[in-house]
Amino acid sequence: CTPLGIASEKGHTEIAELLLKHGADLNVTNNKKRTPLGIACKKGHTQIVKLLLKHGANVNVTDSNGNIPLGIACIKGHTQIVELLLKQDIATISDATAKNRMTSAKERPERANINHTNGKKHTALHSACIEGHTEIVELLLKHDRVNVNVTDKDSHTALHSACIKGHTEIVELLLKQKNTNVKKRDEDGLNALDIAVEKGKKLRHRMIEEKHRGHDLMHAEMILILFASIGVAQVLLFLWRIKHRKSYQ
Repeated sequence: CTPLGIASEKGHTEIAELLLKHGADLNVTNNKKRTPLGIACKKGHTQIVKLLLKHGANVNVTDSNGNIPLGIACIKGHTQIVELLLKQDIATISDATAKNRMTSAKERPERANINHTNGKKHTALHSACIEGHTEIVELLLKHDRVNVNVTDKDSHTALHSACIKGHTEIVELLLKQKNTNVKKRDEDGLNALDIAVEKGKKLRHRMIEEKHRGHDLMHAEMILILFASIGVAQVLLFLWRIKHRKSYQ
């Protein structure tokens, strides 16, 4: 690991600034193929991230797990850092990097690739949904570039992932997106509703039966109440309503 990498890991902003002033390489990687920016994103050192971005750090270098800095910050739940990476302004970077002998503004991507997938084929959105970082999910969904229907190696979308983990608030956020594909099925042929149903365990077969018989909303909601003790009732209710919108008209 380089001195800049160590300073980034420890959160020593003044030392990092001094190293950069003397021409330290912004994008050199450690044994995990992680740049100083990636290291700072993992450790949650916001001021270091600001400094590195100001000097033109490459925001799309992948580490040994296939994660870019944005993905790392989403996994770790560092909301402020995610916000910084999403707001990155190439014009500001260009001015700063023109002074850095190791980098060129033309060689670096304009902004973080919000739909980049890591070794597990997880996007930043997948990672935030899996870890239950609601605020980060909100930030990602505000960007029109985000693709909510990207599938991972198990053919799971972000919605599948949120349902598997039982993150109700995140499921609600995803369902508010016009482009979210509720009917998308994974490699086992299951859609998000099917996965949520499985969380019901002992009540699974009964819920499936009710779903296919097409009982009215009142009856379905009564069944959902039974799931409350295991924390998936709201997830099921949101999905059920999306699938049967006509019942509300």
